[in-house]
This record gives sequence, structure tokens and C-alpha cells, in this order.
Amino acid sequence: MSVLRQDTRQSGAATAELSVMLPLLMLGLVGLADFGRAAMETITIANAAHAGVKYGSHSPYHMTDTVGIHDAVIAELQDMTDTSNVVVAVEQYCNCPDGTEVDCEDGLCGLTEELRRTYVKVTVEKMFSTVVNYPGVPDVLTLSREAHLRAR
Repeated sequence: MSVLRQDTRQSGAATAELSVMLPLLMLGLVGLADFGRAAMETITIANAAHAGVKYGSHSPYHMTDTVGIHDAVIAELQDMTDTSNVVVAVEQYCNCPDGTEVDCEDGLCGLTEELRRTYVKVTVEKMFSTVVNYPGVPDVLTLSREAHLRAR
């Protein structure tokens, strides 16, 4: 009879341990899933920024075609279900070979404008909502990536 009581006590202890650990384990699994979703969306946003800057750097016309750059970014984000809260910012800037910034319209590097380098910068931002409200972590995060590329 003492063996039966000992088995019952061990079973009760295991049940108590499981009831304490199971919610923590589930919270950890959901947290990992949220972290994975955020990482996946960040990579997708980075790829979209690269697609936009690639389109913009193709030619001088494409560099100023902000609608085309925006469309290239949105086309890259086609796998995302919601692109309504995506913000795309496009910027052009110029510098000289030594790194000093100059005006893109009439800036000179030395005595000539042939040395002037023109770049396109595309920044993509998207709001990300977590599935569960974690203590110390905001419910909504802003995921942002930017890409720079020299225009041809």
C-alpha cells in the first residue's frame, strides 16, 4: 500500500509541475513565433527597399520616378497580406569621390561635374503588431530598412 501512495504523490507533483511550466512554455513558443514573424517581415522589407533602389538607380529618369519606385517596392511586398501601412520614402543625393556632399543640380567636384556621383536612397517602414502583449515590449513596432545605390 505504501508503494501506491508514493506513486500517487509523484503523479500529483508531476501534474503540479506541468500546470506551472505549461503556460510558460506556451508563452515562450508564441514569443518565438512572434520573433520569427518580425524577422521575416524585416527581411521582406529590406528586399523591397533594395528592389525600389534598384529601379531608381537604373537611369536618370527612373531616379526621379517616385511613383515607379513606390510601385517596385509594393510589387516586392506582394507576399505580405497588408501593404496599406507601408511607408516608402525616396531621396536622391550627390557627393564627390572624397565623400563631400554637393548639390545634385549644380554642384561641382573640383572643376567639373563629371566626378559628381548621384545616389538613390529608399526607406521602407511598416508597422508590426505582436500576437500577444508581452511585458516590457510594445504591442506595435516600426520595422524600417533603407537601401542606397549609385545611379547610372
